[in-house]
Amino acid sequence: MIGYVVRRVALLVLTLLLASLVIYGAMQFVPGDPILAMFFPRLPSEQVYNNMREQLGLDKPFLVRYTGYLGGILSRGDLGASFKQGRPVKTIIAENIGHTAQLAVGGLLVALILGIPIGFYAAVTRHRILDNALMVIALVGVSAPSFWLGILLILVFSLGLGWFPTSGIGGFATLVLPSFTLGLYGAGYLARFARSSVLEVKHADYVTTARSKGLSERQVNLKHVFRNALIPVVTMAGLLVGYMMGGAVIVETVFGRSGLGHVLVNAITQKDFPLVQGVLLVTVSIFCTVNLLVDLSYAYIDPRVKY
Repeated sequence: MIGYVVRRVALLVLTLLLASLVIYGAMQFVPGDPILAMFFPRLPSEQVYNNMREQLGLDKPFLVRYTGYLGGILSRGDLGASFKQGRPVKTIIAENIGHTAQLAVGGLLVALILGIPIGFYAAVTRHRILDNALMVIALVGVSAPSFWLGILLILVFSLGLGWFPTSGIGGFATLVLPSFTLGLYGAGYLARFARSSVLEVKHADYVTTARSKGLSERQVNLKHVFRNALIPVVTMAGLLVGYMMGGAVIVETVFGRSGLGHVLVNAITQKDFPLVQGVLLVTVSIFCTVNLLVDLSYAYIDPRVKY
């Protein structure tokens, strides 16, 4: 077990190093000039332009800039300074990551609370009207775009019924509609996946043996079917964390919430490369860490899993 953890952590570090190289390199191909974006709508003089390039290090070769950037991260946790705001990137991220984390956790809870029970129950009631109805609902959840769903929820529950605020942050009420907007896709995805996983496990030999021992269908489902069907579902739930962090960009924009998504959109439009790199690298780090925890949870869910 310890050896497996060490190998997975080493792979995590390597993945993050490669991710930093890809993200930093991709910024070099983004069209537009960050210095001109800083001065927009005015144009700087040639001397000011050259001085800014030298000050920001944009006149140096790519490898020199990347190694300096990576060295700052490894030695001081320094993600650089924002071109537009002139503040440390890690400070800007620290100010906004809490709001995005609240939204991502809320969306994940909605996905888990709705998706897994619906999928398991649909599999148990296979070939019945309820099974078909639940899968249609799950299909709608998967197919509905987040921006459309968010606007629809605002029209119905905010403007129509007046139950929740239309935008902003600051309390549980402001988190409900964004969480459902973000989580319904995941709920539909998990429901369909959980149903398939349960149907696959239901006809396994050990489930047939459990039934032959005289266990009730409820005991068979709870002790043998559902638990063994959880491993692929937990894997997909871990992958959904990446979607929650990425989907927050759209949801935060629709609901006017501050957060990493809002910061990322502004940074892209302003050609603020250090801020874009920092937000993307933090998002990738969170996603990889969650997937490491998911891998380590397999042994607890299924004792047959050995490392």
